[in-house]
Amino acid sequence: MAGREALRIYGEMMISHMQAAARHLDDGSEHLARTMQRLVQGIAPPAAAAGQGALPRHQH
Repeated sequence: MAGREALRIYGEMMISHMQAAARHLDDGSEHLARTMQRLVQGIAPPAAAAGQGALPRHQH
């Protein structure tokens, strides 16, 4: 019985992790689309965003 509960909890954790990863990818995709649109239009990025570097990648 404890094994089944552990698997259920693990499954819920994995689903939550995958949903968070999907949101992160969606945000990145939207950011990339906005950046590409600015490049196509020849508009420089806002000064506040110009100093920002890339977010660190998760190391596994």
